[in-house]
Amino acid sequence: MIVLLAPEFETGFLNEEYFKDLPYFNDQEIEIFLDFITNVEQNLPLKGKNKTSWQNNYGSEIPDTEWYKEHNCWHYHCGEYIGQEPKVYTIQLSWNIEGLTSSAVIHYQKLNREMIYILAYSPKHIPFPRVDIASNPIISRV
Repeated sequence: MIVLLAPEFETGFLNEEYFKDLPYFNDQEIEIFLDFITNVEQNLPLKGKNKTSWQNNYGSEIPDTEWYKEHNCWHYHCGEYIGQEPKVYTIQLSWNIEGLTSSAVIHYQKLNREMIYILAYSPKHIPFPRVDIASNPIISRV
């Protein structure tokens, strides 16, 4: 699988509680982020929960998330999972609500079965950030 980064994320200026761009990552965040990219590119199993950003854990659509559905936006729980193993590993970025959860998530767009586009990183995850608020960088990076 090919992993692309939104230029605004790669060189951006966000360093906030809920959104942080790559230049402001600390060493631990860099390591977690690089592990995610490496594992995705090599089709290795991932420990974290992975799901669409327009559906709840039961597959029902969440109100006011049509934009996420239209742009096929997903998020992966990428935090540190010390000593834990998931019930089910995430394989090839498939839907997996039984993976490990974390506060930190990577927001990405599935462009097709072979390519994703990383849009943003949340050190502290806001479940389903509204698309109509100015502080949500995801909507300007698709």
